[in-house]
Amino acid sequence: MSELTPIEGAPKKATKKPKKTKQQIAEEMFKKEQEQAEFKRRVRGDEEVWHDLIRLEMAEPRRNISFHENADQNPIWERIPHKHFYHTVDSDGNPQKYATPANGHTHEIKIIGKDEEGKPIVEVGDAVVIIKNKEFPLKTSKMDNHRHEATYIHSEKFQKRVYSEDFLKKQSQVDSDMNNALKAPVGVR
Repeated sequence: MSELTPIEGAPKKATKKPKKTKQQIAEEMFKKEQEQAEFKRRVRGDEEVWHDLIRLEMAEPRRNISFHENADQNPIWERIPHKHFYHTVDSDGNPQKYATPANGHTHEIKIIGKDEEGKPIVEVGDAVVIIKNKEFPLKTSKMDNHRHEATYIHSEKFQKRVYSEDFLKKQSQVDSDMNNALKAPVGVR
């Protein structure tokens, strides 16, 4: 038997594309804007940076305030209301991953798109503790795991901080001297 091949010149069968949701459209628009914004704009030698400020709304997780961390040893649970703020970049223009710490923890933040008005759509992660740039889950014996609702506050454009070459050279020398001073002496016991 031979395989069937389409007849030359015959119209191809139309396939319907599934309709996209508003979320999918917003995510595609956000990706396109990010790709277009990949290049660095320079104005009079200074780099312009966009900053978005987002508030993580009030949450009231329970926290064990007793002397004993172990929940089996007479925990004293108290509601601790708090909120966080998230800046998309720091003053040097570097992207930020976490909200400001509050109550001994923070949350990872992801901007997953923009809504119809152009405001960022934010995904807030679970509560985490950051120690020496390493992420650890929150101990549930100390505090309930929780998430916050996010509210966009505003955006602003600012000039990225510029350092002189002399300062950078001096700073790298200070850092090098400091690292050498912290090294243990060789051959000493």
